[in-house]
Amino acid sequence: MSGRSLHLLLPAVLLAAGCASNDKLVVSDLETARLPAGAVEGWQDEQLEVIQARDEVARAELGVSDAERELDVAKAEVEVADAQIDQAQKQLEAAQRARDDQAAQRAEEQLEFFREKKRVAESHVEAQQRQVELAKTRQELAETRQQLAQLRLNQTKFQALQEADDPAARNYSAQEFDQAVAEQQQRLAQLRRQVESQQGQYTRARDEWQQQLQQLESNAPSTPAG
Repeated sequence: MSGRSLHLLLPAVLLAAGCASNDKLVVSDLETARLPAGAVEGWQDEQLEVIQARDEVARAELGVSDAERELDVAKAEVEVADAQIDQAQKQLEAAQRARDDQAAQRAEEQLEFFREKKRVAESHVEAQQRQVELAKTRQELAETRQQLAQLRLNQTKFQALQEADDPAARNYSAQEFDQAVAEQQQRLAQLRRQVESQQGQYTRARDEWQQQLQQLESNAPSTPAG
């Protein structure tokens, strides 16, 4: 693929994304069009990085959607457990009114099981909430990488203007580009540490929920109601 063909693949929205919202950090195509035909090859790698970063953002957005969907499932488990608790409570009261000790004992066992089931479901909700938080931070990390890639692309274009002694180079500042890149790199490092921390929190919450689930399954009554 030629550099010019690759350049055409970049959506216009990417050219205005992230740090590119600052006009002083956006090198327009009209300005670079005056450069020699082979100059675009000088930023082909940066264009590829922008495309890859865009794809990473899309995957991260999908990860958030999946995590939120799993959270909804966990919340539904709590609602099911609530309904089962209510049903078991009614069965216990009916058995007590009928003075049926065996039925009352079974209902008590089922009631305790469903209460424990609710506690496990709530633990699942907590784990999934951690996962949603993690997924959202990963999305922010991906978006920051995309912004940094776009910024570096514009910086490389600016440097090409400088090397060609093009008057348009005076519209930009090397210092501003360097400062913006440094800020984005710092933000990237912060988000990476945040992802690492949240990954640990999610892993612990998930493991705790899975242990509770295994224990619940081993303690299930022989003939649970509902």
